[in-house]
Amino acid sequence: MKITLRPLAGLVLAGLLAFSCTSHKDDELAMNTLAQKKDRFIPAPLQSDLTRLSAGDRAALTKLVAAAKVMDTLYRRQVWSAKRTSSTSGRA
Repeated sequence: MKITLRPLAGLVLAGLLAFSCTSHKDDELAMNTLAQKKDRFIPAPLQSDLTRLSAGDRAALTKLVAAAKVMDTLYRRQVWSAKRTSSTSGRA
């Protein structure tokens, strides 16, 4: 029995091409949906009167805000690295 690889290679190539086109369309749809969701919200300034706080409380609040910024950065890195890992493992 003689097996030729050209038809098989053509089918594999066509399948990969179709998969990549579908994936791109799905990504584009997701980005459009995300943009629509983002457009529903407007920036709102947050203000508070800190004059009633003691000097120690204001110092603690400053440190809490700084710590929250660090935690936010760490969270974003973890979420994006997990998404990047899962998306690349599914295509291998």
